[in-house]
Amino acid sequence: YHIDSVKAFKTLLLKIIEYYKYQFITFDTRSIKDNVKIMVEKELRNMGFGSYQSHNMVFQEKPKKGDIVLIAIKPYIGRYEKGNVNLVAEKSFQTDISFDINNEDSSVSFNLFYNDISDYIYISPSSDREEGFAVYDYMQQDSELYGGEISFDKKTGFDWLSYNTSLEYIFAESADGEALPFISPLTFNQVFNIDFSSNYSFEIDFLAKAKQGRVSMFEEETDGYSILNLSGNWMTSFLDNDLNIFWSIDNVFDKEYYDHLSRLKTAG
Repeated sequence: YHIDSVKAFKTLLLKIIEYYKYQFITFDTRSIKDNVKIMVEKELRNMGFGSYQSHNMVFQEKPKKGDIVLIAIKPYIGRYEKGNVNLVAEKSFQTDISFDINNEDSSVSFNLFYNDISDYIYISPSSDREEGFAVYDYMQQDSELYGGEISFDKKTGFDWLSYNTSLEYIFAESADGEALPFISPLTFNQVFNIDFSSNYSFEIDFLAKAKQGRVSMFEEETDGYSILNLSGNWMTSFLDNDLNIFWSIDNVFDKEYYDHLSRLKTAG
């Protein structure tokens, strides 16, 4: 089976690269082609492809002779991600506090966390462009992240109705007080579960996220939004076998929005 479309192969190869987390891995120059060739051939065979053509592998030489860094170009999200061979292992101090209250028809949970991370590794946007794509650099800096989540579950006086309400928040900054990139804003989620019978259930999911205006340098702010999702599940039988039919409608009112963590918002 031959892949005739260069575009299709680029998409496939990029997925393989992303799967193996090759954004900032180093190789010896004498074996780099063999390493990549073996990795690609293995994954293509696993996915049912017999032969292929090589495209879209871009590498950057290091100042130190004998080493190179793999760079991932991701046209489907408009990114040119540069590796960093100077990264060292992270070290972190983490504290978690959880508190739960339960009774027959309801439960409340509080979850708080604090992470003090030395040499925190993250990817950050920059003002540079390469081959028409925005450049993202892997960086490292002492940082702290903290936040929490409150969740409330309730069974109502109606046997068929229950709901969950949750609120979560994360704050993250580097040691110099600058905001870290790609941190989710304040998020509210309200879910209603309706059980019409033991075989059929229906879910109403309302999600609201606040504006994220605390962003790192060169990172775009994201407006707040709210959307409504619906889903259902039906248990039945077919030819004496159990059959589970699930359906869902996301963003019922077709509202245009960008999630702050979406990698597509800067793709153009």
